[in-house]
Amino acid sequence: MKDALNRKGFQADTPKTKDGKKKNAGYPDIEVFVPEEGMYLYLECKTYNPDNKSSSLRSFYLSPPLDKVTKDAVHLLVAYQMNVGDEHERRKRENRYYAQKWMLLDLYGLSVDVKHEIQTSNKELYSLPILREQEVPR
Repeated sequence: MKDALNRKGFQADTPKTKDGKKKNAGYPDIEVFVPEEGMYLYLECKTYNPDNKSSSLRSFYLSPPLDKVTKDAVHLLVAYQMNVGDEHERRKRENRYYAQKWMLLDLYGLSVDVKHEIQTSNKELYSLPILREQEVPR
């Protein structure tokens, strides 16, 4: 996707964090500069199965910190509908996949649910006081 955008005259690259390091994981996938407009776009890329298009399956989520969102930008999502049925199985055997169609979505105004999460590291978890420990007999 980045190569295709760059061939069309955009400046597309992996977004950088506030520290200036490129980071692939997390939202967004691509940062795009549009030279003739002097503006930035953040682009998320997704694939979907048309059978699941109207399901309540969670397919888009943001995890704080959004350390790759460093500019005032338009937020877009490009979604590719992937092959289904026999064609999908044939392409899978060939290890090649083709989109049947694509759509570009404007993420402005997207309603999202906030899920509060309790989390900790293994280091913190397993440093708690051990009440009892025992080897399991074999």
